[in-house]
This record gives sequence, structure tokens and C-alpha cells, in this order.
Amino acid sequence: PLAEARYWEAAANALAMALLVATALTHLLLTSRIVVWRRGEPNPPRVRWGAVLLANGVAAGVGGCLVRACFLPGAVSLAHSSLVPSTLVLLVSCSGFAALTWLPATATALAWYTGEPCLGITDDEAPSEKDRPSCALLLLLLSLLCSGVGAG
Repeated sequence: PLAEARYWEAAANALAMALLVATALTHLLLTSRIVVWRRGEPNPPRVRWGAVLLANGVAAGVGGCLVRACFLPGAVSLAHSSLVPSTLVLLVSCSGFAALTWLPATATALAWYTGEPCLGITDDEAPSEKDRPSCALLLLLLSLLCSGVGAG
């Protein structure tokens, strides 16, 4: 079991490094510091969504690998006096809440980055132009955190 835990931990570490790179590249792409041309259009919506979904997929991989490393089958037993362990209820509730929060956080980040409506979310309540990229980056990081916790 310990060798299997080390494998999952190593995979999580490798994915965490890839997540750092994916997050930086996604932020640079969404702030137009990196331009990807597709069919004569700079940074089209599909490229932006693709970058965000790729980064969220890597974050989900990190969360999944860490859960596999921490909770090997048969290695953890939850003592409880009720029908369902309260620790398990807490973990599932946090994971479900994170999974439900992921899409609105992602859509708000994209709307704030681009100034275009995304899934019905507009930039009406976005901060000033000066503060918008840093606030959008925080929303992107929240989205990635929700993706990793929700996948775990």
C-alpha cells in the first residue's frame, strides 16, 4: 500500500507542477498577453474555454491523485456511532459544494477577463479596469480550487 501511495503522491506532484504552468498560461491568454490566432481571430472563445477547461482538468487530476494517495482502500476506517460517519458527510458536502461552485466561478472569471457575457454572467459588477485582471485571476484560482476539491 505504501508504494501505491507514493505513486499517487508523485503523480499529484507532477500534476501540481503542470497546474502552475497551465494557470500562468491561462491567465496570460485571458489577459491577451499571449495571442492564439484561430481562423484569423485572436483568442476566440473556444480557445479561451479550452484553456480554462484544460487547467481545471489538471486541477481535478491533482485532487483525485491526492485523495487516492491519502485514502487507500482499506487503509482508513471511519469510527461512527450513527448510520453515516459525520466525517464522510462533511467531506462529501464540501466536495459537492465545490463542484457546484466551479461553473459560476469559471463563468464569472471569463466574463471579468474578457468583458463579454459568459453563460449569462456579465461584467456589470466587475471591479475597475485597473483591478479587473487581478480580481479575475483570483476567481480563476477559486475555480481551479473548486475543481480540485470537487474531483476529490
